[in-house]
Amino acid sequence: MTRQKYSFNEALQRILLIFKGETPPSDVPNQLHGESNSTPWNVSLSDLAEVIQGSLPGETFHLPATAFNGNVTLTGDGTAYGDMTTPLTRSQQGANNLPHFDANRIGLLFPGGGDISEKVYLSFQFQHNKELGTTISPHIHYLQSVTGTPIFQYYYKWYTPGGIIPHTGTWSTGTTVDGSRALFAYGTGTAASGSIMQIAEFPDVSWPAGPSEGVSSHFDMILWRNDSVVSGDVLVKSVDIHYEIDGFGSDEEYTK
Repeated sequence: MTRQKYSFNEALQRILLIFKGETPPSDVPNQLHGESNSTPWNVSLSDLAEVIQGSLPGETFHLPATAFNGNVTLTGDGTAYGDMTTPLTRSQQGANNLPHFDANRIGLLFPGGGDISEKVYLSFQFQHNKELGTTISPHIHYLQSVTGTPIFQYYYKWYTPGGIIPHTGTWSTGTTVDGSRALFAYGTGTAASGSIMQIAEFPDVSWPAGPSEGVSSHFDMILWRNDSVVSGDVLVKSVDIHYEIDGFGSDEEYTK
């Protein structure tokens, strides 16, 4: 017989209803099932609730996180630390205030023809919820108006608070040649303007050798375009970094 398994959130839902003295609806599971070393196990959620409640005599029990209808709320002592940052180098343009800013389409215009003199400088600070030591996925959002795809390159430094910052001139390199220069297929007339919002992916970046990554690590980037594939300017809207999280934040202000 196949045993039906339920999600952890469903289990929490029933435990909460038991604590409230309410009768859970029939579609809420009575048992939590799992497997340990290939041996199946199950536990009554009402028994589990009594064990948890009994371990806290004279105290009000709080689950650190509860989920109903897709909403997650932290309660009681279930809090985490996070950051609200204001980088002082939010998209700083280079010499002579280049690349040019397009006030109509709101973006920076990167020239072609192999002109690599126009660069933009960025500095990122990762949130407390990042899973430390995991790889990251940088990419850019740009407007594509022709079938050709431009090539973007960048220098980067990635370092952690309390760690040594790589000295001047020590930069690592990434390029969209090694990634995906166009995530979405392009065809004439795909939009009324003839342009689509395109994504160019850089290869994933691993944490560099040296001290382990800590909370609020910094990622500095210098971005430019280097190709003659697309004539004229290419408008870049934003630079993104995808990363994995393992919680709402950190248990302590500066450590996890």
